Amino acid sequence: MLKLEVFDTAPDLQVDQACAKRVAAAREAAYDDGYNAGWQDALSATRDEDDQRRATALEAVQAISFTYAEAHAALETAFLALTDQLLEQLLPQAAQLGLPALLRGELHRIAQQGASLPIELHCAPASSPALRSIIDTVKGVDIRVIEEPAFSDAQVSLRLGAQQRDIDFDSLTDQIRAAFERQSPSPTKSEARNATA
Repeated sequence: MLKLEVFDTAPDLQVDQACAKRVAAAREAAYDDGYNAGWQDALSATRDEDDQRRATALEAVQAISFTYAEAHAALETAFLALTDQLLEQLLPQAAQLGLPALLRGELHRIAQQGASLPIELHCAPASSPALRSIIDTVKGVDIRVIEEPAFSDAQVSLRLGAQQRDIDFDSLTDQIRAAFERQSPSPTKSEARNATA
C-alpha cells in the first residue's frame, strides 16, 4: 500500500491566538469606524436639513418683506388719492358751508361788544347776496358790504376802524395742501396740475 503524505499539522496555538487577536482588533476597529461613519452621516444630514430650513425661512421672510413693501406702497397710494380728493372736493365745500357760520359768529361777537364804528365787510362779488342775508340777522351794528373782485368766494375781511379780521379758507386749504405735499413722497394730482400749468 501506498502511503500518502499528510499535510495536516498540529495547530499552533500561538499563531491561532495572535490571529484571533488581530481578527478581533480588526472587527473592533471596523465597528468603531462604522459607528463613527454613522454619526458623521447623521450630523451631515442634520446640517443639510438645518441649511434647508434656514433657506426656506429666508425665502419666507423675503416674501413677507416684499409683500409688506407692496402693501405699504398700495396703502400710501390710496391714502394720497384720498387726501387729494379731500383737498379738491371736501375742503372747498366745507369752506362754503363754514364761511357763513364763522362770519355770523364773528359779527354777533362784535355786536355784543357794542362797536360804535361801522364794520366794513369785504367779500367777493358772487358772495355778496348770501352774506347780505347774514348781515340782516345782526342787529345793532352798521355793516357795509364792499365787493372785492380779487377775493374768492372763500374769503372775507372784516374791518372795524384800524382793526382787521381776515377769514380766508383758500389760504387755509392751500396750507393744508402744502403740508400734505411736503409729507408725500410722490407727486399728488395738484402738483401734476401745477407742473402742467
